[in-house]
Amino acid sequence: MKRGRCPLCSRDGMDLCNSHLISEGIYWRAGEDRVVMTPQIFLSISNQVQDYLLCRECEAKFGAAENYILPLVRQHDASFPLLEKLKASEPLGPTANGSLVYSGPAVGIDVDAFAYFALSMFWRASVHVWKTLNGQPISMPLRSYEEPIREYLNRETGFPASVVLKLTGCIDAGSHGMVFAPVEWTNDLYTGYDMTVLGLSFTMIVGVPQGARDWDLCCINSKDRVIFAEDCSTTSREHYQDLRGGARIARSLGR
Repeated sequence: MKRGRCPLCSRDGMDLCNSHLISEGIYWRAGEDRVVMTPQIFLSISNQVQDYLLCRECEAKFGAAENYILPLVRQHDASFPLLEKLKASEPLGPTANGSLVYSGPAVGIDVDAFAYFALSMFWRASVHVWKTLNGQPISMPLRSYEEPIREYLNRETGFPASVVLKLTGCIDAGSHGMVFAPVEWTNDLYTGYDMTVLGLSFTMIVGVPQGARDWDLCCINSKDRVIFAEDCSTTSREHYQDLRGGARIARSLGR
């Protein structure tokens, strides 16, 4: 433990905990055969990306959301409780691409906890330069959205304005073992951020005008607080190929 300023509560002289970029609970749920993929390096999930970042009180805030989420991701025994809950529920209907849409509250899912978990991961990737093997840096700037997201995570404000968060349970088995660290993308309309955690896919889009069609994707601001069930294999494959082009493969993984 060391003393310093906690970037979440902004208090100086705090005892800082050894925090993780990828939630520590993901590591042991994933098992020894899983791999974390970042733009800089592919590494065994047992090589945890961690550093002193948050005070004990703020670490506990993140831990509360993680304690709710982690039992619902794809588990080491291949069970996937969130997807099982969705399959046992009545969907609101299909989308144009064949995905199924569910109401989070109707399924019995606390979408607020999922949103807090996801934004905490995106924020962690922005607020600190993390180091992997050989000191390789991982960072993903949220720019002008870093502070509104910090305020939300510190319970100072509600869910950030003009942010849409899509929550998806991946039905393809290939995505169940994937852990993609947060990455940024842009298109003609928006800047967005993606992350995959053991069968959960999170897409955060920023700069979305109030009332835009994309609000219907949001697990917080849509009318039914929706969760999607869809095949994420194409997205996972594209992320893998994009990352594989520039990342170094850790020696422990071979070629």
